[in-house]
Amino acid sequence: MGKRWKMNGGAILSGLFLVLLVLTSVGNTYWNSGDVSQTILMKDEDGTISAPPFPPSKDFWLGTDEKGYSLLGRAIEGAKWSIGITVLIAFLRTFFAFWIGMGMTYVPKWLYKKLEALFDSFSILPLTMVAFVILESVLLVASGTTPAPFYQRAGFEVLVLVILVLPPLSFYMANETELIKDREFMDAARVLGGSGRHQMWRHIMPHLLPVSGVMFIQQFVQTLIIFLHLGVLGLFFGGTMVFMGPDGPEIESISQEWSGLIGANFRYIVSHPWIPLVPIGFYTVTIIAAQTLLKRIEGRTEKRSSL
Repeated sequence: MGKRWKMNGGAILSGLFLVLLVLTSVGNTYWNSGDVSQTILMKDEDGTISAPPFPPSKDFWLGTDEKGYSLLGRAIEGAKWSIGITVLIAFLRTFFAFWIGMGMTYVPKWLYKKLEALFDSFSILPLTMVAFVILESVLLVASGTTPAPFYQRAGFEVLVLVILVLPPLSFYMANETELIKDREFMDAARVLGGSGRHQMWRHIMPHLLPVSGVMFIQQFVQTLIIFLHLGVLGLFFGGTMVFMGPDGPEIESISQEWSGLIGANFRYIVSHPWIPLVPIGFYTVTIIAAQTLLKRIEGRTEKRSSL
């Protein structure tokens, strides 16, 4: 038991952290209507009245932003988007790459080579910049205007972030499938008269599923990083609200997801560093948890492939 916990404890704790964070976020939306506590003014013991932002303290564990909203509350509320949507995108990428990649192994070799050469450039595309150019006109929402519904903006962003990586992922999965087909046990299956369907379901898919698990975690981390890059560039998931503030144009995240909290508040990194550092901290811990899961899955996959 102790040995097993030593091997899997980090992965178990990482998975529990991500699940509990998402469940807490969904619970806050369901039971608390997604509200986050806000403190406009606070009176000290000596009678001094202070205004936000408030630094981390016993009253505000992680501090507040410039509007007095609890940063812990905002981070928890945004977790369902930051983690949930990232899981969805990673799943869709892996799911479609899995089936497209397997299907491509039945394409004639000459056509496969031409398609591979055609889509090879997708692997070196600056994904963040391409996504930014496509999404900018859709996600930027000027205050006072009537934008498209949230689900349409969010759905379009998910679609773009899935399609942009499908070509290289599909070819990667196709190459992995070819490697499995060339192994000795596949030769034995063919000699013994196994049909193509039998070979696919009984031999190829069981060996591809662990590879898909690794791909899923990799895409989860990559999607988080892309969201972070887009957030720094001012494009937040579901839309960026642009309005005129006292010091000029300001931006705000509509969904309160973490990359939006970072992008909208990064200007406070010097004056009030805790404001951007809180969502950055949640981002960092989430990526570390995902990497811990990835290392464990990779270890099990390597062990299985060596058998």
